[in-house]
Amino acid sequence: MIFLVVALAIFGLYYFKIGPFVKNVTHISVLKERYCNDKSPEICECIVQPLAKDIEKRFTKAEIDSLKNDRINAAYIFQKSLGEIKDEAKICLKSKGKEELWSQFIKETLHIDNALTDMVENLFDDGKQALEEKVENVKDNKEGIDGRYE
Repeated sequence: MIFLVVALAIFGLYYFKIGPFVKNVTHISVLKERYCNDKSPEICECIVQPLAKDIEKRFTKAEIDSLKNDRINAAYIFQKSLGEIKDEAKICLKSKGKEELWSQFIKETLHIDNALTDMVENLFDDGKQALEEKVENVKDNKEGIDGRYE
């Protein structure tokens, strides 16, 4: 019973975009805002810019914009593109003597994504109708997304 209350509270924070869920942290525009405003030029140049290029070559501007409101697909695309640029990013960071920034970036972005994924899975297990429909929609879109990475 306590788990259900906690899951509903987390879902409420997520649904109404409160607290840590204010922004879609895996959307490329949020990453650019966070890292490319002279805050971390190495992360911007070596990770965020290649990530943006990878996403932009696979999706239209309209599709990318629509991901601002679709956190699940945005997180999935983020992870797929991050996998595509990982080696290039690490080489770039190494050339700047900033290899440790890869781990920092991962800690700052993926732990939030994993928390969202865990929350979604828990809510799905509890049988939430709206979430079940969203998960089905993600599954339907997954093949289309995966096809862009082949």
